[in-house]
Amino acid sequence: MKARQLLACVAMALGIAACQARPVPLAARAGTSITILLQSTDNPLRSVPTQPLSARAAYGGSVVPDLQRGTMIFTFDTCDPAQNTCELETQGASAVLPAPSSKAAADGALGAAPGQVVVLLHIPPDAPVGPNTMSITKRLGGVDSPGPGYWGDIEVLPPALDPGTGDPIDNPTPFERLLGCSVSVCDASDDIPKVTPRPEVQIGMTPAPSSVELRVTYPASVINVRDAFQTVGQQVPLNDRGLVWYLDDGGGTLTIHAAATTPGAVLDTISFVFELENGVTTPLLANQVVPTVVKAADANGIPMSPPTLTLTKGIW
Repeated sequence: MKARQLLACVAMALGIAACQARPVPLAARAGTSITILLQSTDNPLRSVPTQPLSARAAYGGSVVPDLQRGTMIFTFDTCDPAQNTCELETQGASAVLPAPSSKAAADGALGAAPGQVVVLLHIPPDAPVGPNTMSITKRLGGVDSPGPGYWGDIEVLPPALDPGTGDPIDNPTPFERLLGCSVSVCDASDDIPKVTPRPEVQIGMTPAPSSVELRVTYPASVINVRDAFQTVGQQVPLNDRGLVWYLDDGGGTLTIHAAATTPGAVLDTISFVFELENGVTTPLLANQVVPTVVKAADANGIPMSPPTLTLTKGIW
């Protein structure tokens, strides 16, 4: 499956998953890559997500481990480690939101944060041929814990053979793109890890203001702040977001200004994302982030009492 094919497949699969709330069964040839959609709830029959997947599982994988949230490890259940390679290589993971022009974005009904989680897996060349059930664990600090369930089979087809020699072709599937290349098509495999969402802190505000200034202190020796924005969720359509800007002094103080852009709208949650400081191996802890309200106002611009602040999703 090539990159120019990936977007169409993900769009089609996402539509099915959104309607049925089930992963989409797929088939892959041994020695190639496959894209799967991870379920957002513990119950495959529920149509409304009860807990975002990223609250329980990591985005990190074999190619780029995630020291903050852990790494997702995918293993075939029906595989014999003595005969086959049972652990799949996670080449990348991301979250897909509906396009701003879609009905789902307009009404916010299907925009459940953090979006549909999509994972790119490489099937080992010696993977057992046939249907394989799969287990997912979360590995953080050398400790494994249960990950999300995957309700479906990965149908592994026999490896492709080189027509000249008859030898198996076991190179990972190349991911290619057309734009930004000196030639017509170029390999974009190195870009895959770049689409992994960064760890995120979500600050909930009750009652929600229409404009707010927040000051957040954090350990500058542990993280680097990279962005701030209004949190996208079920009640926040992608085309109805507030205006958010921030100032990070790099020394442990982050100032966030936010204002609703739609008359009568409010800002119930503000997010900022971060990366671990180079060389840091200890994750950021929730109690190391301290938000306070500098000022807040209602829809008429009248100052209001400081909202109560909570880290609604904690540290992803």
